[in-house]
Amino acid sequence: MASNVVLNLSSSAINAVVGGATDRGVQQAAEITKGRVQSNIQHLGRVDTGKMRNNIVVEKVSGVPLNPVYRVRSTEPYTLYQEHGTRAHGPVSAKFLRFRPKGATAFVFAKWVRGINPGNFFRNALSQLSVKDFMF
Repeated sequence: MASNVVLNLSSSAINAVVGGATDRGVQQAAEITKGRVQSNIQHLGRVDTGKMRNNIVVEKVSGVPLNPVYRVRSTEPYTLYQEHGTRAHGPVSAKFLRFRPKGATAFVFAKWVRGINPGNFFRNALSQLSVKDFMF
């Protein structure tokens, strides 16, 4: 004679077991991506003081156990310009731009600058992400 088997699954128990593993996997992938971003910055020679490379951080954005969200970002505001590049530009409200080039001690005055080529540090690191990066 067959008997019925009843299995009661608690969502809190599932979240405690599976959610913890999910969170660790996503955090690990975020840390690996951070390392790749730093490596990309170094490889492209975009290091002067090292602040941009050293201030790449991983932050947990969401605490939902089965759907954790982590953010890899830079705390330096100029990283945006290094990532996406800039077009050629000139002064807006003055006759000249005034800046000190990398490695120079004197200021330069220019009517026009050619801009910066995009580095795509984050985009390239994200494109290298694989399932293996989530496994611990």
